[in-house]
Amino acid sequence: MCDPRGDTVKVDATTTHSAGMVVARTIASPCRADPHRDHTPLLDIMYRPGLRRLFVHDYLNVGAPSLAAMLGAVRDDYAERALVLARAGDLVVVPAPVDPEYLAYLHTNGMGTTTEHVLALPRADGLSMTETLARDESALAWLADRVSRDGELAVSSYIADRCANELVDRLRRTLPCGVNLEGGAADASRLANQKDVIRAAAAALGVPI
Repeated sequence: MCDPRGDTVKVDATTTHSAGMVVARTIASPCRADPHRDHTPLLDIMYRPGLRRLFVHDYLNVGAPSLAAMLGAVRDDYAERALVLARAGDLVVVPAPVDPEYLAYLHTNGMGTTTEHVLALPRADGLSMTETLARDESALAWLADRVSRDGELAVSSYIADRCANELVDRLRRTLPCGVNLEGGAADASRLANQKDVIRAAAAALGVPI
């Protein structure tokens, strides 16, 4: 894989941090001069034939009260960030209806999906939007109507935490297509989002931070 400078990042060895997180030790080698290297854009790889994405970007999954306080009055609209990331045919779950004119505006700029692929799903009491989706039979039926048996659904969550992994487990039991989560195991995501753990792991590998 090439970084923006034209270097290839290769895995050389792995080191297990004391907190249990496995960190890859890497080296870099030039790739700028190799005309045979695959330079396919990452988004094109992610959108391989037969695949569509389900966006459920819910800040409540993070379990960080400080984030909710920072977002303030706009926090209920935060899930709409996924509308900008979505492509035509992708599925997006938001807690409130989206203005069709806004979706049309995104479409004119090469972004977003269509109205029939956006589900407004109010959060159930005491639950995040991700947890609500995993428990709402009508919402699951809505998803089932929009996927094909021979297709694949990639779930994009705000963070690949326990709620996101549980949602994927439920979708695998409910939908006729293959379902995958964009992200790793819940424990790995939790550790990756703890800055003190990342700093300690980088220091153990001699990586400047």
